[in-house]
Amino acid sequence: GAEVASGGKADAGSDLLKGKALEARKKIESISQNERGAADWYNLGLAYEASAVSVEDYEDARRFYIEALDRDSTSRMFAQGVARTERYLSDARILRQQSVSSSNR
Repeated sequence: GAEVASGGKADAGSDLLKGKALEARKKIESISQNERGAADWYNLGLAYEASAVSVEDYEDARRFYIEALDRDSTSRMFAQGVARTERYLSDARILRQQSVSSSNR
């Protein structure tokens, strides 16, 4: 699976490692946005990605990974999060287009 970022104000990494994505999400979201560090934004993305039930969840995850990357542009882990969710979203778009075109035949 994806790497978990250590640290951050919420210190939600341990929840993510235990597979408790929703707990991690609650912890990080209880901290105001300007208080969150890069690790918090990344782990929030990871929490959304891990518990995703919709394309929107992946879009949110991608947004949070980008926030993390804005704060630490040298992190390969953050960049990989962005790339992973972008890959998923482009696959989802292709699948959507295929199902639309096949139902229009």
